[in-house]
Amino acid sequence: MTPNETRDNAAELLLVEQERLFHLALRDAEHYESRFRDEHAEFGIDESPGYVAEVYREYRGVAGENHENNTSPAGPDDPGTVSYSSWTDRDGSTWMLRRLVRVNPDLAAANWQDASHGSADFSWSPQIVTPEFRIETPPPPRIVTPAGDAAPRSVGDFISTYTVWADVVEAPRALHEAFAIQLIASVLNRAKVFINWQAYKVSLDIWMVLLAGSGIGKNIIKGIGERVIDAAKIKNLIDNTDWGSKEAFYQKMSGITPGQCTVQSRLYFWEEIATQMKKFNSFAFDGVKTWLTNCYDNQKLPPDVAYSNTGRPTNTPPIRFDHAPRINILALSTEEWFFNNLFKDDATGGFTPRLTLIDAPGDRSIAIPDPPDPELIPDLASALEEITTLQGEVQFFDGFRDKQHGDYKKWYEPTKARFVAKSPSLGRIFWSRHRVLVLKLASVYEASMSRTLRVTPEAWERAVTKAAEIEATLFRLFNTGMTGAGYTMNQMETAIAAAGPSGLSGTEFSDRFKHEKDRKQFLETLMETGRVVRQYGASTGGRPPSRLIHRKWYNPNTEGDQG
Repeated sequence: MTPNETRDNAAELLLVEQERLFHLALRDAEHYESRFRDEHAEFGIDESPGYVAEVYREYRGVAGENHENNTSPAGPDDPGTVSYSSWTDRDGSTWMLRRLVRVNPDLAAANWQDASHGSADFSWSPQIVTPEFRIETPPPPRIVTPAGDAAPRSVGDFISTYTVWADVVEAPRALHEAFAIQLIASVLNRAKVFINWQAYKVSLDIWMVLLAGSGIGKNIIKGIGERVIDAAKIKNLIDNTDWGSKEAFYQKMSGITPGQCTVQSRLYFWEEIATQMKKFNSFAFDGVKTWLTNCYDNQKLPPDVAYSNTGRPTNTPPIRFDHAPRINILALSTEEWFFNNLFKDDATGGFTPRLTLIDAPGDRSIAIPDPPDPELIPDLASALEEITTLQGEVQFFDGFRDKQHGDYKKWYEPTKARFVAKSPSLGRIFWSRHRVLVLKLASVYEASMSRTLRVTPEAWERAVTKAAEIEATLFRLFNTGMTGAGYTMNQMETAIAAAGPSGLSGTEFSDRFKHEKDRKQFLETLMETGRVVRQYGASTGGRPPSRLIHRKWYNPNTEGDQG
C-alpha cells in the first residue's frame, strides 16, 4: 500500500467514524460509547496501517449494504440500522468520501478524539503521517448528513439538522420536520422558483396539515423556528393572522399592506385548521374557500376584488393583485376536529386533495425540556439564507424524465395503480395532486442538502420515501370517504370491531357516541351496508337483548336472530 493510499484510507475511515459517532451521540451517548468499544475489542486497537484499512473495509461494506436495504436510524434501541449510506455511493463505493476529504483535508485528521463523549480513553490515533498530510484535531462535527455536491458545511442537510436541533419538547418530531420543509418551500416560493413540468409550471405551494394530538404546544413549534428566521433576517415570512372578514383575507393574500412593501408569499401558520375551516364554511366568508383552492399552483393574477361605487370619497378601494399569490400553509389539528369541519364536497371540489395530510402521532413526557442549542442558530440561519438566494427553474438529473425508463415513470405507474385500487373515485382525485407533490418535495430536499436546484437521485429517493408516508395516511383516511359523516361512521365501526365477538350493547354504543346527534342514522347506514349486524339474544318474556357485532366477528350460527 502506497503512502497516499494509506492516507486516503485513514482519512476516509475517520471521516465516516466522525459522522457515525456524532449520530450516535445524539441518540444515546453512554450506550453507544460502550457498544463502540465492544466492537473494536475484537480487532484490538491498533495503530498500524493494516488495522485502519481492515476496519475501513468493514464499515464500507456496511454502508453499501445499508444503502441497498434502504435502512435508516430506528432509534437508540436499534443500533444495527444506523445508516452510513449518506457517505457512500449507491454500491458502497467511496468516491464521495474521497472528494469530500480532498475538498477539506481538515475533516480527515488522523488524531481525532470523540469530544462529544468527553472520554479521554475513548479515542483512536493511527499514526499515519506523510509529509503532505497535515494532522490537526478538528472540533466535533455538526454535520447531520452531507451536502450533496457542495463542499462540507457546518450545517449539511438543513432539514435533518433543524429537526434534531428543534426536537427538545414533547411535540412529535414530525412537526419540526414539517416546519423545516415548509421554511424551505416558502423561501423558494418567494424567490419564484418553479418546476417546468411538461405543459405547465408548478410552484412550491405546499399546504400541510399535521394530524396530531391536542395539547402538544403548537405555538412552541413556531416560536422555535422563528429564532432561525429572525437570525436569517427574513422579514414577513410567517403569518398567523386571524382574519375578521373575507376582505381582510383577500388583502393579506394580495401581499399589499398600506404603507409597507409588497410581500410575494408567506408561510401561513394555522394552529388549528378547524378554526379557519369554520370561517371558510360560514356565510361571512362565502366564496373564500373556492378562491383559495383556485390559487394553488396558479400562475395567473386573481381578478381585483371590487366593491360597490357609492360615488363618495369614502368608497372602499378595490383590492388589487400585482402577482399571483404563492401560498404555503402549515396547519395542525386533531383528526376529529379536522373531519368535523369538512364539507361533503371538499374532496370532490378540490380543496382537500390540495392538503398534504401527515400523521404526527406521539406522546412523550419531557418535564423540563432543554432549550435548543443557541450556538447552532447562526449556522442554521446561514444555511437558510443561502437557500433564499436560489432562483429560477428546478432541474432534474439525467434520465429522470425519460418517458420509457425514467425514474419518475417507474414511480408513477405503480403508485397511480395503488391509489386507484384503494379507492376508484377518491384515489383518482387525490392522485392528481400527489403526483406533483413528490416533485416539490424532491426540490425542497435538494435545496436542503446541496443549496442548489439540481435534483439528484438522493433527493428524489427522499421525496419518494416521504410521499409513501403521505400515501399511507391517505389510504387510511380513504375509509372515511373524506367527509365528516364518513369519519364518524368509521369511528363507530372501529369501536364495534374492537369490542370483538361479544360486540357492544345498545347502551354501550349510545354512551360511547352520545354527543353524535346523528348516531342512529349512522348506525342504520352501517347495518344497511352489512358492516355491522344487530344480533338478538334469547327472549325472557320482555324485549330481547341485542348486541352490535362487526361483520368480521359475526357468526350466523350463533344462537339468536339477526336484525
